[in-house]
Amino acid sequence: MREVFRAMSSFETAFEKVYRITLNEAMILCILKDATERMTATNLSKSTDLSPSHTSKMLRILEEKGLITRQQDMEDRRVWRVYPTEKMQELLPCVRSVMREWNEYLLEELSEEERETLVQLLEKVTKRANEAAQNTLSGRDKQP
Repeated sequence: MREVFRAMSSFETAFEKVYRITLNEAMILCILKDATERMTATNLSKSTDLSPSHTSKMLRILEEKGLITRQQDMEDRRVWRVYPTEKMQELLPCVRSVMREWNEYLLEELSEEERETLVQLLEKVTKRANEAAQNTLSGRDKQP
């Protein structure tokens, strides 16, 4: 699994050099573009399974990069809506194309049955990884 993580990290590094956004930022942009409702930081956090603080930080960075704008909701002044900019609209097709090509390349040598098995196995591993993240270090003291 370490080799898979390394390969993904290498891809993300190269992706970020070309597009100047991380894969998590790209994920937020894709969700924002596909949204059928006006999005808030809370909606995006739930859609991405990222913490609210991490989502907020990424939105700030995306705003600084000129890819989104945030505007206060006129009906509820506590809420800030997130909107794509024209710059994001121009960037997103390229990003999606690269992501699609990468996914297709990774899976092209697998049969349909192997792909289904891979998805099932990854779902199991992801579930266990999430459980481990919650349980493995709880109750342990800091390193001596």
